[in-house]
Amino acid sequence: MKQTIYFYEGETEKHLLDTLKANNIIVPGKAQKCNLWQKPVEKVTRRFQKSDLVFIIDTDTTQPHNTFVNNVRHLLKIKISFCLMIQIHNLEDELCFACNKNNKNALYRDFYACLSAAEFKSRFNKDNNLYQTLKREQFHADRLWQRSNQFKGWLDTRGIQPLIERKIFY
Repeated sequence: MKQTIYFYEGETEKHLLDTLKANNIIVPGKAQKCNLWQKPVEKVTRRFQKSDLVFIIDTDTTQPHNTFVNNVRHLLKIKISFCLMIQIHNLEDELCFACNKNNKNALYRDFYACLSAAEFKSRFNKDNNLYQTLKREQFHADRLWQRSNQFKGWLDTRGIQPLIERKIFY
């Protein structure tokens, strides 16, 4: 069986991935930092030729898009098993959707009684009982990274059609 490698952009994604893996919500695997928007992935792909690669990507900033497009085209060209898990727009927006929050302010307030994104991220990353916090906030893991249609058009206009969805949840 192939190993799954999760690539994340920020520490909040890593903490969420680790929590989901530890609680058997997503397929087990390694997590590694990699931002498809910023750096070429050739070195990454050489090390993980026989793995399933899952890239969790933000879409609030789609620059520099040439780097991103070149990375996706490279992955398609070498025929490596990969998928993109699209965050519309970033992790906080995904958590709002997964927890049925009206907006980020409600997310910040309900999770940690805080007012800013910076404070939310800091408290989220330090939350040693994140799974219980998620459960308390009626988190639905199956709603994460499922709104890829909003980004698919952006990919299509650039002539790339990677696998956007994959079953990583149990």
